[in-house]
Amino acid sequence: MDGPRIMDRQRPFLVLTLRRTGGTSLMAFMARVSDARAVEHEPFNTDRVWGPITRAFRDNGDLAALESALDRLLSDRPNIKHCHEIIPWPVTQALIRACAARGYAVYTLTRRDERARLRSLFVAMATGAWGARQAALLYPQIIAGTRRPAPLRAQAVPARFAKDRAARGQVDAFLAVEGIPAHAIVFEDLYARDGRIAERARALVAHLGVDVSADDPRLDVFAQAEGQGTGAILPYLANLDALDAALARLEI
Repeated sequence: MDGPRIMDRQRPFLVLTLRRTGGTSLMAFMARVSDARAVEHEPFNTDRVWGPITRAFRDNGDLAALESALDRLLSDRPNIKHCHEIIPWPVTQALIRACAARGYAVYTLTRRDERARLRSLFVAMATGAWGARQAALLYPQIIAGTRRPAPLRAQAVPARFAKDRAARGQVDAFLAVEGIPAHAIVFEDLYARDGRIAERARALVAHLGVDVSADDPRLDVFAQAEGQGTGAILPYLANLDALDAALARLEI
């Protein structure tokens, strides 16, 4: 049987990352300039559009069924952002192989300040706000006292840090062993305040076969990007001091 046919057109992208690594505006820009179909961010999360694939593999471990499902889902080569640390490794492994076979441009998105990433992660888990829209809805309720966030789980920090670090190393090692080239994106480098964010973003999407001019209006997404305003919510979170102390003890 013939393998996947790689079409002669722009390449779709697979972004491999961890939760709360940042880069929402980058993902929005990449999706805008790509001619590939967009799917929900992190579609293999168990509560997302392709979550049934993940749940089925967890239940039965059927690798052949997983590969068949991926073949179907990737038939039109959609763009994918994938947070791999919360997905069974065989699912991520099969996804990377399937995307590479279809000519995807593979990116790894990381954040150098791991303490900041983990702090953001635990705040999101406590409040339920994983993006700016959710924050705009939930943060005023928390401040008004009509919604109580869960206590920050400071005791879970060391295990989360170790698991995420191992997951990132696993992906890097697999890409190297398989000989799959990946374009590294570091959040702090991309968003360095030197006025060159757009230039770096244009260079990144060149790997997709996309030539974006310096005055392309789609670059405006970087100027329009807004944060969640997490600072306003911190005084209302229980165990913040314990969380920060646990983060400070990490050996990074």
